[in-house]
Amino acid sequence: MFLPFFETLRKTGIPVSLREFISFLDAVQTGMVIYDLEGFYYLARTIMVKDERHLDRFDRAFQTSFKGLENLSDADILNAVDIPSDWLKKWRKSISARKKKPKSKLWAALTSLWRL
Repeated sequence: MFLPFFETLRKTGIPVSLREFISFLDAVQTGMVIYDLEGFYYLARTIMVKDERHLDRFDRAFQTSFKGLENLSDADILNAVDIPSDWLKKWRKSISARKKKPKSKLWAALTSLWRL
């Protein structure tokens, strides 16, 4: 998925090693940055740029690789991922069930103390 980004970095003259690219993929896979373009940018830059002389090149390569990503709506992302509708229905039911779940006795006791 990110191989074209890696190739763009290399073509622009940024000396990114395979080990750095794998470290970047590991960081992405752990969920260090989820649905945050700015955080994703800084994560990639921190791992793959070793010299500040390459920052401008990195910015251009990033912009080229991820152009238009910030304009995607949530609906566009869900359609692209193609999540089965029955999964989404189950997810919605689980969220609504959590909201309707009765509060614990501890919560009720703390609430009653707060009202005093």
